[in-house]
Amino acid sequence: MYYVYIILSEVQPEQRYVGFTANLKQRLKPIIQVNLNTQQNTNLGSYLII
Repeated sequence: MYYVYIILSEVQPEQRYVGFTANLKQRLKPIIQVNLNTQQNTNLGSYLII
């Protein structure tokens, strides 16, 4: 089974990323880790994962 996900910026609502993966937990782990470890989060600031 594949999962489609959308990452939306809370700071810049027009910024979004759409992706898909068979292993959602493994795919999002590095994204969440980068957000926790750095202040420079690819210009997205805080984000929502849908």
